[in-house]
Amino acid sequence: MRIVDRKTTTGAGAWFRVQGALPQLSNRTFHALVEGSGAVTATIDIEVSNDGVNVAKVLASLALTGIGIDNDALASAEPWLYVRGNVTAISGTGAQASLILGV
Repeated sequence: MRIVDRKTTTGAGAWFRVQGALPQLSNRTFHALVEGSGAVTATIDIEVSNDGVNVAKVLASLALTGIGIDNDALASAEPWLYVRGNVTAISGTGAQASLILGV
C-alpha cells in the first residue's frame, strides 16, 4: 500500500497505524521511488512512532537519484505501531515521490 502517493512537494504524509491494520507487528518492507522526466532526485525519510503524534526516530533515510526513475528498498523487523513517509527533498521535471509499505 502506498503511504506516500506521488508527492510533488516536501513534507510528511499521514501516520499509518500498522498494528490492527496489518497481520504482523514486524518484518515490514519499504519501497521508495521517484519518477519524472530527465534527472530526478528525492529523499524520503521513514519515520516511526508509538503514539502516531510524535516522531520517535527516523528508521531510514532513502536518497534517490536517477534519469526518469530511481528506487530503493529496505526491510525492518522493528515493531513500531505507526509509520509515515516524509519527503525531505524533491527535484526534477515532473518529479513525484512515493513510499510503498509491504509485509
